[in-house]
Amino acid sequence: MKKLICFVFPITTLLGQINYTGSIKPGNMYRLSDQSEISLPFRLGEQEVGYSLGDFEIKTNSALEYRWSNNENEFQLREAYLMWYPSWGEVKVGKQIHAWGAVDGNNPTDNLNPYDYYYMFLPGAERKVGTVSGSLKYYWNDWQFEGVFIPEHEGNRFPFGET
Repeated sequence: MKKLICFVFPITTLLGQINYTGSIKPGNMYRLSDQSEISLPFRLGEQEVGYSLGDFEIKTNSALEYRWSNNENEFQLREAYLMWYPSWGEVKVGKQIHAWGAVDGNNPTDNLNPYDYYYMFLPGAERKVGTVSGSLKYYWNDWQFEGVFIPEHEGNRFPFGET
């Protein structure tokens, strides 16, 4: 009977919820003037994976960036962080994209993450670069307080030398 209990315990600790979603979006851009190809990268595929168990959750967001002209691809781990949900709020640690608020243009309060200027015309967090950071949300009655700690600055990603 002891062997059965020891065997069942590790299996029950692994029983959590796994969430995954993804997409494949091939595309290309051409100049209107001479119909020549614009060799900029695009996100060919994206995948989000999450695992939750009790008050803890692990989330990842990755993308495959591709260029048609020279057949280059690059894997990007856009986000990977651990979340803890105590009774008083949320704690997140890892590579995150922080999105504060939403407006129809440039948002003056959403300046925690650097921009990826290859994707400047995409909405919201799609144009951001993840940074290694920690965040804490505290809920008190109808109020929510949030603090973010980013230990190292990361600059914007600019498209230099593109033709």
